[in-house]
Amino acid sequence: MATHILVVDDETAIADLVEVYLKNEGFTIHKFYNASDALACVRTTRLNLAVLDVMLPDMDGFTLCQRIREDHLFPIIMLTAKVEDMDKITGLTLGADDYITKPFNPLELVARVKTQLRRYTRYNQGGQPRPSDLQGHSQVRPVRRGTGPDALGILHSLVSM
Repeated sequence: MATHILVVDDETAIADLVEVYLKNEGFTIHKFYNASDALACVRTTRLNLAVLDVMLPDMDGFTLCQRIREDHLFPIIMLTAKVEDMDKITGLTLGADDYITKPFNPLELVARVKTQLRRYTRYNQGGQPRPSDLQGHSQVRPVRRGTGPDALGILHSLVSM
């Protein structure tokens, strides 16, 4: 079964470079230069991973990441020129699984893609769960600071499952 990777970057040279390296590894690439076209692809294609730039012409990559996370749990790697610590923290907080800054080594990107895919497929053997699959689950409860069980209680609950 083919592995489908979404690549979104408004810099055509970078998107093309990423495409060449990932295709060389046997991945099927869905390449777009803006967020709108990428979102359309996300709605119609069963993707396994996304590589997103932050600075896109029609929507920033952070918002794109959030929109993808509304319905999908596949790995997202941010590939961007935004190098400030707060940008990295923002990307990871909003749902990215990894954050690579430009300039970058394409071989490192390939290695990180493979690592994310390995983790994702290993921990999701039963198919691609969606965030909505967890809503209403009897073991999933909102946690608020100071209102939940202590760490020992959580550990006990996990061990007794």
